[in-house]
Amino acid sequence: PARFRQLLEASGNDVEYRLQKIRSQCDMKTPDGKITYLSGAADVLATLENRVEQEVYAGRLAEETGVDRSAILLQADKKSRKRMQIKNKKEFRAFAQQTAGYRDTVNPEKKDHLRAANAEEGLIVYLFQHPDAAGRVSAALPAEKFITAFNRRVYQVILGKIKNGKACSLTDLSEGFSVDEIAAVAKMLAQYHQVAVTAQDAGEYIDVILQENGKMKVQSAGSAQPQDIREYLERLKEQKK
Repeated sequence: PARFRQLLEASGNDVEYRLQKIRSQCDMKTPDGKITYLSGAADVLATLENRVEQEVYAGRLAEETGVDRSAILLQADKKSRKRMQIKNKKEFRAFAQQTAGYRDTVNPEKKDHLRAANAEEGLIVYLFQHPDAAGRVSAALPAEKFITAFNRRVYQVILGKIKNGKACSLTDLSEGFSVDEIAAVAKMLAQYHQVAVTAQDAGEYIDVILQENGKMKVQSAGSAQPQDIREYLERLKEQKK
């Protein structure tokens, strides 16, 4: 039929080459050789996204080997599901690494300070959404309290522009940041697309950043002053109320 011919002409050269290569490595006169060939052929069919195309080649293999076409398709389906599982695992692993900051080249500190970095990003988005709250936010959280250097710089620039009465949009930040850095800020905003960050959210972000900042001071060997420890413990008490 014309449909079959179109499928074969579209991808036949590649598929047939792969099948022929597998066949050349198998002794088709022996049962083991035939099984090895069909197993390899099923791997090839599993890579085909078009079901009709799979059936065409399964039919050819059935004629060539004397094995029922449905059995060949069943084997191809099993291998296809296995390929999909592996693909999904890889995608999930990549997503998890990205979420945890392992692939963040713009803010490499994020992977080591994930909780603080996420709170910093949320607060930055809040300032984009509510520039009128900049004075209150900056009073509650000086820039030096930020944990990660990149987010601190974004925070400082946003506060500076708002303080000077300048517009503060993603485009307005382009002057002092690289393309990759602007893309990173755009990603922050995209994560909160259609989500309004409230003043309560901002307060919680500030608390998290201050907690993490205090924790770092306490954990820093030789730099933990009694006052730092007291402030950190007091902040924890306030959070538990």
